Amino acid sequence: MAVSPTTETAQQASALQTGSLAHLAGRAARLAILGAGLTLLVACQAKVSVHGNMPEMEELAAITPGQDDRDTVLNQLGTPSTASAFQDNKWYYIGSKIEQEAYFLPEEIDRQILIVTFDDYGVVEKTEFLGMNDAIEVEPEARVTPTEGVEFTVWQQLFGNFGRLPGSVGEQRP
Repeated sequence: MAVSPTTETAQQASALQTGSLAHLAGRAARLAILGAGLTLLVACQAKVSVHGNMPEMEELAAITPGQDDRDTVLNQLGTPSTASAFQDNKWYYIGSKIEQEAYFLPEEIDRQILIVTFDDYGVVEKTEFLGMNDAIEVEPEARVTPTEGVEFTVWQQLFGNFGRLPGSVGEQRP
């Protein structure tokens, strides 16, 4: 049986299409695997977030002790993160960087504190810069302050008010 040239060409074209589809399917699968791998790689990248108000070094250089006052500092550096609770003459600018990788707990990788001290007339007396190396670990106190009175259980708290409503037997309304 003789095969006509058109039938043979059609068979070759069909074989090429089948091979081409298999090739495309394999290529698509490789691209999907590569995309998933890149997605996982990017998801594991550390996320760094900046918190607080830490002025730039150029802004700090513009503050001159003995010359600038509170208004000048406020205009140059912005509102402080906090002011001293016990001394009205200290402003604190606090900034920190926190890094978190995937599902791990966040970790503080940098902390900077600028302390601006004013004299009694509101003029900058000095500026002080503190970093992570200046930090002091504080151990929280484990003791608990005792309270007076009776300690109730959960059940006593939940059901203790039944029968104490105004108008109950033996109780008069004011």
